[in-house]
Amino acid sequence: AMGQLRNALRAYLLRGAEVQDALRDVDALARRTMPDDMATVVVVTVDPATGEACVGAAGHPRPLLLDAAGGAVPLDVPVDRPVGIGSGAPRVAHLHVEPGGGLVLYSDGLVDSRSTALVDGIERLVAAFDRPDPTVPVDIDEVMAQCQDPDSKDDMTLLLLCRDLDLPPGAAA
Repeated sequence: AMGQLRNALRAYLLRGAEVQDALRDVDALARRTMPDDMATVVVVTVDPATGEACVGAAGHPRPLLLDAAGGAVPLDVPVDRPVGIGSGAPRVAHLHVEPGGGLVLYSDGLVDSRSTALVDGIERLVAAFDRPDPTVPVDIDEVMAQCQDPDSKDDMTLLLLCRDLDLPPGAAA
């Protein structure tokens, strides 16, 4: 089911659908073809030349926004219900990823478990990316080791998107 929904979302976005429309269409597809299933999803489109981004979430943890100075904060984006039981009118947020900044997308298995509260797991993830020296690269393996709960049986995924700091204005990342 997840593979079908992922491929449908990709197809909608590749044909030019906006994030909000693609989430609405995936929700409708799930309701019609997989009435007993639901899934959480976060989707982000980024223009690599400008850093302009659109974020949509359906039942999924909010991404983190990284700034060029080394700061990390959870994005203040609306989160709809999971696809398959969504509202039919998902909302999105528009933001700018500055050169030297980035986005962190992750699955709830990395930050939530029976022995770790979601808010505590997200705080741990923010701390792993909030660094005093932004010139020191983040080691993803270290972040995974710091953030994962050994008691968690859920899948753990982490995706890091960074914009190069030294790009000339208008150049593709």
